Amino acid sequence: MFEIRPDSVLRLDGHEDWVEGVCVSPDGKWILSVSLDDTRRVWDAETGALADTIRVNGHPREVVLRGSRVWVSCQDSTVCGYEFSP
Repeated sequence: MFEIRPDSVLRLDGHEDWVEGVCVSPDGKWILSVSLDDTRRVWDAETGALADTIRVNGHPREVVLRGSRVWVSCQDSTVCGYEFSP
């Protein structure tokens, strides 16, 4: 069992609809999120600062970071790949 201290919680504000997927870069420096607001966002994992936003059509549902590519699966049955360079 572990305890979460309130001062250790990093809150990422910015999406305007449900967040559907989140992943962390292998080096732990970046957090990627996708939302039904049709955006993919990149956050600084240490500070929580928003580093990048890209509009993604099709209601993104999941996000995966593999190498230098971000893969986003969408509710409209599409998968989009983006170059990751924060």
